[in-house]
Amino acid sequence: MGKEEKGVVVSGGLESLSSVALAQGASRKHLSVREQIKRVWRLIIKEFSERIAFGLLSSQFINILLMLSGASYFFIGLLNVIKDFIAVNTVSFIKKHSSETEAMYKNPAFMSVLSSLLVISTIFLGIFMFNRELLTFALFFILYTLTSTIYGGIFYEQFQDVLRAVPKYKFLNLSGIILTSAALFVAAEMLDDYRYNFLWLFLSASVLFVISGVMITSHLKPRSFFLNNIPSMVCRQARLYAGVIKRNYRLFFRDKTLFILVLTGMLSSAANLMTNTFLGIFIYKELGNVAFGGFKNVAIIFIPGLLTAFFIPFIVRSNARIYGRLPLITFGTLLSAILPFTLYYNPNIISLAMAVVLAITGYSITDVSRGLIAMDLLSKDERNTYFALISLLSTLAYAITIPPLLFAATHFGLRAMFLLIALLLVLIISPLYLLLVIITNKKGVIL
Repeated sequence: MGKEEKGVVVSGGLESLSSVALAQGASRKHLSVREQIKRVWRLIIKEFSERIAFGLLSSQFINILLMLSGASYFFIGLLNVIKDFIAVNTVSFIKKHSSETEAMYKNPAFMSVLSSLLVISTIFLGIFMFNRELLTFALFFILYTLTSTIYGGIFYEQFQDVLRAVPKYKFLNLSGIILTSAALFVAAEMLDDYRYNFLWLFLSASVLFVISGVMITSHLKPRSFFLNNIPSMVCRQARLYAGVIKRNYRLFFRDKTLFILVLTGMLSSAANLMTNTFLGIFIYKELGNVAFGGFKNVAIIFIPGLLTAFFIPFIVRSNARIYGRLPLITFGTLLSAILPFTLYYNPNIISLAMAVVLAITGYSITDVSRGLIAMDLLSKDERNTYFALISLLSTLAYAITIPPLLFAATHFGLRAMFLLIALLLVLIISPLYLLLVIITNKKGVIL
């Protein structure tokens, strides 16, 4: 494509931006510019509808509603562990089978079934929450987690690829986060006013998921993908995991650097999961009668963190090579420990809002730095083993670390659990990272 075509950017709204970006792809896709513009607008509406829906159905609010419905801390913790396990491994599965999942996305029958399951599970979540049928709620929550993860994961790369050419692409992502934050606050306002009439929350989200599904399926043409392809894909994924781990797992037990990296990743995942699971419940119970009120306090504390999560990864990547990955991981772990320490020692609206921002900064620093270290130390096949081990062995870490934390929360209160999490991060995980610095320096490797 010539320079003149690439340079024609009409200032103004998204439609002009979309037409430029999609005109670049029109010859490749054999679609008219008008059809490409419609396609981008469908994708934007789809994405924004989902962002609002997920803001309404914030996991913090769902955990609080479960607590108000009589669920124990063990029940809430276990449900969130299952959710995390499904989400992590489903995303890994989708990435490993990108060509097949793209065919799934392009199949209108499959996407219609998937979006219908998402809508149905959302509606029944509200019904069973309202009736306090917690076990049935848990079953539909698992279905909701699975369908929403597949729904978003299959579509994500396609959405990003289409819109990445738009000059204000980053603005679109930021707009989505702002919409999620606004939905979070609206949901909090309504829940504080109509605490026991929350069916509207799930019904509103289901309507938004319907809009999203219509936006996807309205322009798709039938493709040769059938639902019976999925079991074979799952079997191939299982064989792939088994084969990769069998070839390379000894490497992770021989190499102290990689072994400690896997171990700290597992423990950090468990600690952060429990902090995030019970943070909203703690704010609601301890700070429900101060400042703006129960649910609104939760929203106000979390919204700055959502906005921080958009900017931090860009800053971390640019500084990782300057300051080193391992020092940054240690720093990020200590930052994430500030939140549980604050919850134990000095919980108030301002201190918790600042601690959430610092904790999200810490999570981003450790995640990005750990990924960069894996890229530096490992071949592609070994990286697959590393991430597979992290996904699978996190379950083992959960089984070892989470029951004692839930026991402490049940018998001694949430503050005791947060203190244990903070001590785990500061006294065990951070020293292990410092040990990694010493080991790699002795090897003459600077990370």
